[in-house]
Amino acid sequence: MNDGGVVYAAAASNTKIFINQFDTDLSDNVLRIEISPLVIPAVGATTGVTPWKSFQPGQPQPVVVKFDLRTHQEDHVVRDWWNATASGQAALKDIVVNARSSRQDSPAWTTTLFDCTVIAYSPWANGLGGAGLSGEVNVETVTAQCDRIEVTSSRADISQALQDVLQPAGENTSRDLIITTLARDGADLNSTTYLDAFITQYIFPIFDARESDIEALETIVFQANGVEHP
Repeated sequence: MNDGGVVYAAAASNTKIFINQFDTDLSDNVLRIEISPLVIPAVGATTGVTPWKSFQPGQPQPVVVKFDLRTHQEDHVVRDWWNATASGQAALKDIVVNARSSRQDSPAWTTTLFDCTVIAYSPWANGLGGAGLSGEVNVETVTAQCDRIEVTSSRADISQALQDVLQPAGENTSRDLIITTLARDGADLNSTTYLDAFITQYIFPIFDARESDIEALETIVFQANGVEHP
């Protein structure tokens, strides 16, 4: 057995989701959503310590989310949000982002952002005068910091691993992670077991309604406390 390390894994749903297949309850005019990586720092283990367990998940850090919206004369949601914040009001929002495949009515992936506060707003993100250089509709941008987050996915294993570190229940915050290398014909070649592994970073897909044929991918980073090779 070797000391633990960091493991990177990119994940795609069994049912493909493309980056233009999303919706959010912030506004129907959202064109693009970019969420900063969710970071759960690895800290020294204080519970469930074993001879090989040195790390456990720490306090999740806030994320920053940026929304690009098509300016609409009847949609004042982000301007009102910004004005309320700028005037000193406690204008916190919870925001839901869903991703769906073309064959699903229910979301295949949902992120809920809690206690979001505006930190930046631009009413003319792609040019002055209401139109960009290419003549497209004007885009306004709002950026917010969100103190807490939940991610649910049609892949129950990833959803549970995230919940373990975001809402720890006792000592159930780590698990053994087995990665198997496959041959071209799909046969198993070899496997590596990462002991007491937990998520330390979750990198969100960037959603953009103006793009097509780009698959939405997640990147997940694990911290392992030990490694067993065959």
